[in-house]
Amino acid sequence: MFQITGGKGFKMTFANGWTISVQFGTGNYCENRSLDEYDMFPGAGFTTYLMRKDREVGEKGSADAEIAVWNHEKKWVNFGGDTVSGWLSPDDVAEVIGIVSNLHRHEGDPHPVHGLIVPGLTLPISSL
Repeated sequence: MFQITGGKGFKMTFANGWTISVQFGTGNYCENRSLDEYDMFPGAGFTTYLMRKDREVGEKGSADAEIAVWNHEKKWVNFGGDTVSGWLSPDDVAEVIGIVSNLHRHEGDPHPVHGLIVPGLTLPISSL
C-alpha cells in the first residue's frame, strides 16, 4: 500500500507487514529541515499555512530524505538512538526499501533478521 503523508513524503507497507516512511519536508532530517516557513506564506492561518507549505515543499523536492521503519505490530526500528535516519540519498532510500520489502514477518521464520543495514550503519532489530 502507498500513502501520501502530509504532502511532504510517503509511506509504503509491504505484504510482509513492514512499513517504510520517506519524508523530506520542513522539520525532517533533510535539506528542507530549516526552511523559513513563515516567509513562504505570510499571513496564512496556521492550519492553512501548514497544508500549503507542506505541499510546496513536497513539490520542490529534496536531494535527501529521512526514513522510519516499523513492523506490523507498530514496533519501530531504532536507528542508533532515534526512530528515524536522515540525510539519505535517493540511492540509499531505494536500497533500504529493497531490504525492508524482503524482511520476514514472523520471529519463527527459518531465516531470522539480525539487523537492518542502512548505508554506513547496521541496526539491530532482533527485539522486534
